[in-house]
Amino acid sequence: RKNKIKLLALNVNSIVSHHRRVNLLEILNKEAPHCMLLNETKLNPRHSLVFEKYRIERNDRESIHAGGGTAILIKNELDYERVELEKQLILNTIEQTTIKLKMKNRQNLFVMSIYARPRRGSEDSFISELEAIFTTLDLVNMNNFFIISGDLNAKHVDWKGTCNNFRGEQLRNWLLNEGALNKVKLLLPAEPTFDRGNSFIDVALIDERLRNNKDYMDTLPYEGDHKAVKMKISKIDDDFLEFAERVDQHKFNYAKTNWESFKVRLKKIYKELKQNSNLNEREPLVPTDRNLDNNSIDEHLETLNKLILQAIEEKVPKFKAQDSSACYIDTRVKQLQRHKSSILTKIKKINRTIHDNPFLNNEETRQKLGDLKAELKGTRLLIKQNIERNVNKYWKKKIESISKGESSRMFPDINRIFRKKQAVKIQDLKISDDLGREISSVDISNVLRDEQNNCVITNHIEKLETLGTVFEKVHKRTRGINHTRLQEIVEQRTSELKAKIETESAEGVTITQFCNRNRADKPNLIGEKKLFIGYKSLREIFRATNNKKSSGVDDIPNAVLRNLPDEIIREYCTIFNNLINNMHYPNAWKISKTIPIVKAKKDATSPQNYRPISLLPNISKVFEKIINEAILNFCEEKDLLSDNQFGFRKQHATTHAINKLVSDTLWQFQNNKVTGACLIDLEKAFDSVWLDGLLYKLDKYKFPTYLIKILYRMIYNRKFIVSDGRNTSNTTFEVPDGLQQGTINSPVLFSLYISSLLQVEKLNCDGNNIVAFADDLLIYTSQKKIATTNQRLQEMFDFIQQYAYNWKISINVGKCETILFRRSLSKESRDIRKNWKEFGISMNGIQVRNVLAVNYLGVKLDNLLKFNEHVKTQLSKARGVFQGLKRMFFTKHLNKDVKVLAYIALIRPILLYACPIWFNISPLYMEKLRIFERKCLRICLNKFLRVQGNTKKTVSNKVVYNDSNIHRIDIQLIRQTRNHIKRACENQSNSLIFGPFYTCEEYFKNYCIQSGNVPPEAFIYLDREGYILNDAFVPIIYHIHRKTSDKSFRYNKQNCSLDDFRFNTDLSNRDIKILEKECKLYWWLTED
Repeated sequence: RKNKIKLLALNVNSIVSHHRRVNLLEILNKEAPHCMLLNETKLNPRHSLVFEKYRIERNDRESIHAGGGTAILIKNELDYERVELEKQLILNTIEQTTIKLKMKNRQNLFVMSIYARPRRGSEDSFISELEAIFTTLDLVNMNNFFIISGDLNAKHVDWKGTCNNFRGEQLRNWLLNEGALNKVKLLLPAEPTFDRGNSFIDVALIDERLRNNKDYMDTLPYEGDHKAVKMKISKIDDDFLEFAERVDQHKFNYAKTNWESFKVRLKKIYKELKQNSNLNEREPLVPTDRNLDNNSIDEHLETLNKLILQAIEEKVPKFKAQDSSACYIDTRVKQLQRHKSSILTKIKKINRTIHDNPFLNNEETRQKLGDLKAELKGTRLLIKQNIERNVNKYWKKKIESISKGESSRMFPDINRIFRKKQAVKIQDLKISDDLGREISSVDISNVLRDEQNNCVITNHIEKLETLGTVFEKVHKRTRGINHTRLQEIVEQRTSELKAKIETESAEGVTITQFCNRNRADKPNLIGEKKLFIGYKSLREIFRATNNKKSSGVDDIPNAVLRNLPDEIIREYCTIFNNLINNMHYPNAWKISKTIPIVKAKKDATSPQNYRPISLLPNISKVFEKIINEAILNFCEEKDLLSDNQFGFRKQHATTHAINKLVSDTLWQFQNNKVTGACLIDLEKAFDSVWLDGLLYKLDKYKFPTYLIKILYRMIYNRKFIVSDGRNTSNTTFEVPDGLQQGTINSPVLFSLYISSLLQVEKLNCDGNNIVAFADDLLIYTSQKKIATTNQRLQEMFDFIQQYAYNWKISINVGKCETILFRRSLSKESRDIRKNWKEFGISMNGIQVRNVLAVNYLGVKLDNLLKFNEHVKTQLSKARGVFQGLKRMFFTKHLNKDVKVLAYIALIRPILLYACPIWFNISPLYMEKLRIFERKCLRICLNKFLRVQGNTKKTVSNKVVYNDSNIHRIDIQLIRQTRNHIKRACENQSNSLIFGPFYTCEEYFKNYCIQSGNVPPEAFIYLDREGYILNDAFVPIIYHIHRKTSDKSFRYNKQNCSLDDFRFNTDLSNRDIKILEKECKLYWWLTED
């Protein structure tokens, strides 16, 4: 309860500069208002404004014309709601930010910071817009109070002004005619607030049932050309304004946590709980000598959650908002501020004396006043200069403190300064009436509309409800479609399985019986009991979890789980083994917190363009890892996963999938065959998996019964809520079908779901092939004639379409693409030359889009497999990323070694992605990569010119590489390709990975190097025979002249002279040393 609410209003005329913010902070600290209303902030979305004791709501001007903008600073303890009038009204003259303070007795206090742009005559729509605001907010309602204050740019002599303007006359007439009806009165400042015009233009319109402590508003000095006005508002008929208090959820700073202290506190809480439960010190909290029922397990999980959350609340430091400009205030600035305050006091005292005794306004007084104002101006200038100097010192120190010696801190520090994470922001959503009717919280009869009559959703909660409804519809796509005989068989079998599972669960059927000889925390791992986990193994899983700070609905991040004391891990071991024993999965773990992220380069107003990111309880992922290990072991034992599935498997990568396609295609060129390929887009593949179909397949694969039961509990009846980080949907949405992304087991379960498709014989014989990376499907066939290629590819596509129909998988024909890989037409047969443009397939009469280049798993594959377009694309991406980080790379304060490491970690991987596939590029394109790298390194090292005598010369490339201490990009490409091949040969689990590297050398010798159709595995032969590096370790493949379209190796590698080389061949000392050392690591270089 408050006697009065204190407000300040100020036209700041820009708070972009730090010295203005410091002055604003000085006023806030001195006056401590409940709210401060700002206008003409001149901010844009890039500007961050933070105050420790205040939250900020702002409305920046969205216009090509700089300026404008309003904001309100609200004390942290006040509960309020943002009112987005700008989305409900078209305001051309008025700019505003409005909040609604929640009062007791169901009353509201609307507080508005207003700025009215100067307009002339009939252009001025101020009064009509003001009336629209009163109508929209229903301010005539007796339960609604209001305070509207700011720069109205309205002048009138009745308001102590020296003249009238059009708006002033209009506002005065409106107050006289409509003021009583709208229960509004005008509050004026005690003195002019705009000194240059001697004008009273910063005023307040307040509810007539409210009163200020004075008949006028006091003014406060400010650095700008306007003075602040101060109000202390109370009710006329009541001494108290009662507001609801805000309870904020804290954000925890896990990076600053003392984990040893956390463990000690958690152990103490744990021991206290055991004492309260009458358990001795050695006795566990969760019984280990008997089986637990599911309800007991859930209760113990909830108990452990509460213990951990209590320790987090007590021992993990909380993020504290810091005034964004406080760090620039040093002792000198404080001294100058005190001096400025004393000068202002003297000026105010003289002005008051002159006002009370006009005869004292003599030459001496005016001279003294003039001297004080000049001193004030000088002091303000000194404050500004000191703050600007402090800003530079602060950031210089901050940047210089980033050290490559602390690798665990280096990139977090870089991200904090140069790559700030953007908060989740959901734009206003445009939806159809049909979708609006499905959302209970949306009233389509009373909603905003756009020009196309779409519903516009502006409320934060309603936006989350809308996105949740859209996500839920994706999970319901399989319901009621494609009713086939297969579906009847599946439903009959799964109904039997479900009934059996439910019956056995009700009867309390378990895998084993825990007792003193077979304790739940240390079970006997024999036969089926191998699924259980021991304490030491579980401890390793906990300690190996990543250090991410995100958490699900339980609010426990991985950073906490990996630092749990051993006593708690042992309790979890008991619980997990009881879950396995009961074949149960807790319902609390089935609820995810879903964060909607807009897809890149998509319209953010369409809810279909948002991707759900599911955050599950992290403890559930620890349990899922145990189950996942059992699934993978069974799959390996029964060989259930096809070799041509490369996604989400150990020692499998996108490069291997691309290698398969490129290698097969180039080999078939030798046989005068072209390869027709189709990239198939499975629409919402994970989110729309038919769960009954998956359960049926697990049964057909003869998965152990206990594993099927656990998976059944795990994948069915999942739910989710939608959150943007600050707000959460009121509805809990269902997942009737689909594998929720974010779970540990989703990838392998999806692979099992489509595994039978990948193993179909007709898709893997007679030149036909199918390759998958998770849900990215690729089919291709190699034939001698276009007609045969079309026929085979169409048959493969039709088969997959029928398979997808039967198993309720949707194919998005609009995103499918076909491409014909061929040699140059001069080398092809007459049929190919004549009919290559006729290549193509269709789906249900719709032609699948045919292209000359496709993006497959991040590599741009052109139809001639020259890879020149891929290099151009990656160079463009790398330039974009480098440009986006130019503040980091160009700053002179950041350690040069740190900048070089940032280049290696953030830029070079883009350039070298999948380089073992496209290593055979021309010297010209490699030089483009080298030039870009050298430019980046010169910027990092600040090495452009060197002084030699009276002239300046460019620093040599060799010096740049020696100083940066990194390998030249072509040397790094060769090293990465060698390592890729070495690892592929060691991966004996998949013949499609290691097999291509054991091929006939005669083929490479007699065909590849002459034709230029060089598959990736030919690197071994080329490397051993000296086509890659010469004896001096110069990468001659990237220096001997070859045309960009010529991939052949016709040069004489033995007799290459310097005249044959293109571009600079200087290598750094580090390159030569590493190449000499690594020659012994690769079997093809050490064989006799």
